Amino acid sequence: MKQILWIEGARYELRELYGIDNSTAQDDDVASGLEDSGDKECVICLTEPKDTAVMPCRHLCLCSDCAKELRFQSNKCPICRQPFDELLMIKVESSNEQH
Repeated sequence: MKQILWIEGARYELRELYGIDNSTAQDDDVASGLEDSGDKECVICLTEPKDTAVMPCRHLCLCSDCAKELRFQSNKCPICRQPFDELLMIKVESSNEQH
């Protein structure tokens, strides 16, 4: 099923970003004690939270600092090795920030 968003006459097709967990699944994992903190860190430095998606493959796998370095060192996604066109920084709010 496609999701279409219209903003001021412009049409946008919404797509999933790989690496953003479903909030319901996250809540279930935390409640059951199964939260895996390894899924939230940058795949390069393994310390900072992921906040940058690689486009067009849509892998959310980098922190902003590693994304800046990657721009100058490579043009391939660290997950799938496909060439990327751009890096998209995304602010991901935790469930604690929403309440």
